[in-house]
Amino acid sequence: MAVVRTLIRTLARAPLIAALCIALPVSASEAPSDPTLEPRPAEIMPLAPRSILLGVAESSGGFVAVGERGHILHSADGSTWTQVEVPVRAMLTGLTFATPETGWAVGYDATILKTTDGGRTWKIQNFDPEGQPFFDVLFLDPEHGIAVGKRSQVMETRDGGESWDLVENDVFDFMFHVNKITRLYDDTLLLVGERGLLVRSTDRGETWEMLESPYVGSYFGALPLGDSGAVLFGLRGNVYVTPDVTKLDTRDPETWDEYAAVTITDPGELEDLGWRHVDSGTGQSLFGGTLLDNGEVLLVGVGGSAVRSENRITRFVPVPNPYPFTLVSVITHGVKALAVGQNGSVLLDY
Repeated sequence: MAVVRTLIRTLARAPLIAALCIALPVSASEAPSDPTLEPRPAEIMPLAPRSILLGVAESSGGFVAVGERGHILHSADGSTWTQVEVPVRAMLTGLTFATPETGWAVGYDATILKTTDGGRTWKIQNFDPEGQPFFDVLFLDPEHGIAVGKRSQVMETRDGGESWDLVENDVFDFMFHVNKITRLYDDTLLLVGERGLLVRSTDRGETWEMLESPYVGSYFGALPLGDSGAVLFGLRGNVYVTPDVTKLDTRDPETWDEYAAVTITDPGELEDLGWRHVDSGTGQSLFGGTLLDNGEVLLVGVGGSAVRSENRITRFVPVPNPYPFTLVSVITHGVKALAVGQNGSVLLDY
């Protein structure tokens, strides 16, 4: 337990990972930074498929998952996983593919890794044991990508990750942690994070605007909805829906006061702001989500929580999950959902 408490204190300024550490049993090997100045390759471990996994994505020939100790695993069917060789052993937190073959993983020690064979082999593009951790990454095409993370760190590449540049904008001066970057169907980019942080770009990351938020707690994820809408989810099971992110009011970062910000609960006031709050049916924090073929969403979180929306995301119903471990990321897999988290992966019937 002393190790758990020490790690939680170490990660206390990174809300998503700190929340995961509270929800998940952790070990000393998951410390956020490597003590060496040079990366060390992840150890091949027989129980890696049962370790903490924080991200999952589909690639050529199957699925890829990333997690603690630099673990990256590949699966052809979502059930049987094989650990692959990785040049770092930092905790990996995010994963994306621009094509079925080409993808990136990010994590602690400012790690950015790239694969060009569907996740079977990886090479380092960025590594800095003294750098801030990344929590998520998104590529708009095989050349243009954005990685986000702790203390509003936002990095951008336009050459497939060969070089990365810090994105400077006054909306990031608060140094709030950015937990997720999402691309909406109209190409609007949405960043969500702690303390109700909402940031929008309508020009593929050229400029960024801070948005008025109906909620002052942490958002852990967002999903596209319709042409330009979004579903946001986060702390204590809160879910917010907006039909059009481009019409939301902006906020001048220079006048924003975190002590004056309040969570809006009145439905009429929420509607005037372009939002509605949906009861998720759970008070557990929701860390991951995926879109379903019928336009509904599936969300997962603490303690094995899994809920599916109905009736155009106006209500949620529980999804049976026989495994009560915390789930962090989820994607659809045919008629099932593939989720990863505290104890590896699980297939859910939704």
